[in-house]
Amino acid sequence: SDSNSKIMQSDSELSGGGLELSEENVIVANTNELLQAVGIYAKPISSFQELQRIASSMFVAVFEAMFDIRLKGIIREPGSRSDYVHNAQMVIDALSKSILKMNLVHITGDLIVDGDPIGIKNMVDILIGISEVWLKRRWGAESAEGQEQPRDHSVDDQRVLNSGGITHDDVFSGTHSSDPSIYSMASDLAELQHTRKDASTMAEKDLGAEAAAAEDVEGGG
Repeated sequence: SDSNSKIMQSDSELSGGGLELSEENVIVANTNELLQAVGIYAKPISSFQELQRIASSMFVAVFEAMFDIRLKGIIREPGSRSDYVHNAQMVIDALSKSILKMNLVHITGDLIVDGDPIGIKNMVDILIGISEVWLKRRWGAESAEGQEQPRDHSVDDQRVLNSGGITHDDVFSGTHSSDPSIYSMASDLAELQHTRKDASTMAEKDLGAEAAAAEDVEGGG
């Protein structure tokens, strides 16, 4: 449709500079693994160009599914470029202020929606790093309480949130410090939270709609 064409960029319009094809393929593979790790079983992303087109909604979906929350202020039915930019920026700000406690000014919602390869790569790398730490901790807590499944949205994760936060070193070194004096994400995530119900289901629905819109643009172009 014309409206979707204005929002979604075509492959020729998306920037491909800055990354080698092999690196793009690695990012796509890592992204698909990340989606499954956080419990989003949508259709796998088939190309870096597709990832560029759906990046904004995908990052929202991954963040919400990973922490089992719904971010306040997310536009659930984005209809314009500014809506997608807003949503991407909400995730970036949440990562910066509540999770990593570090400046992420080199990544912006505009860059993500524009399909900037380096910005998208940085976001994927950050989320993968967080997932390796956070999900391991979360599964460990569930296992300790007799949970058989690694992912169960009916589980009350507040006890996990209260166990402490994730530091910059955790994410970028792949290690986790058990020092309880680090800081707690509980209050920060509670502040970000809208509602935790059916986070992964909504994520799959959003990503499915996004992919369908992208295919519609390709078919009409």
